[in-house]
Amino acid sequence: MRIDYDLTPRSFGRAALYGRISTALNSPASPEAAAGIGWQPARAVPVTLAAERRIALGKGARDASALLVTGGFGPAQLLPGLQAEAYAQGGMVGFQARDLFADGKMSLLSPVRNTPLKLGGSISGGAQPAVERLDIGPEVRLRLPLPRIAARMSLEWRERVAGRAAPGSGLAMTLGADF
Repeated sequence: MRIDYDLTPRSFGRAALYGRISTALNSPASPEAAAGIGWQPARAVPVTLAAERRIALGKGARDASALLVTGGFGPAQLLPGLQAEAYAQGGMVGFQARDLFADGKMSLLSPVRNTPLKLGGSISGGAQPAVERLDIGPEVRLRLPLPRIAARMSLEWRERVAGRAAPGSGLAMTLGADF
């Protein structure tokens, strides 16, 4: 979960404070929290530079500072009935023992007429020292009927086609909301 606070709501660019918390549902869970500041030079350009402090909340997580660049777009209409959306990020964790990382995902989805469903496929991947992966597979996305909140749930089969990162191929569920 991540919460942003826009420090410059009326400016051309965007500066924001944020806090986030994350964990994996399998072992090692690597639970962590982070607090950071992000700067988007122009609101119309979906690229943000950020600095954050990560705090380990359990086994497998790391206490360290991080610098990162993030970007993304979508959903954007590619063709009638076909939408694309994507994100990517990369950066460095730790100033003493530096580790580089990168990850991203792109989905091509088609809305199912008169339903809150979208069907399609995705390609996703990530890399960090000594471990990487590339996955492809089908995706089903459902808009959740919550008042005043744009919430969604995605269900994907991620078939690992390259890399050594665990776990292997399998089902992935993602919950998201914008408010």
